[in-house]
Amino acid sequence: MLLQNKEVVLEAMRKYYGFSGFRPGQWESISAALEGCDVVVLISDRFWRLF
Repeated sequence: MLLQNKEVVLEAMRKYYGFSGFRPGQWESISAALEGCDVVVLISDRFWRLF
């Protein structure tokens, strides 16, 4: 089931965003959410902004 979901998510990424694959850790987060788990994801943009 998860492999099928992975293909669906990859197709949506290609169609709507132009991405060809997942970055490290992305699929694990997405698959956990699809399984109904609570997920918290911290995303770093590799640039700390000071306001």
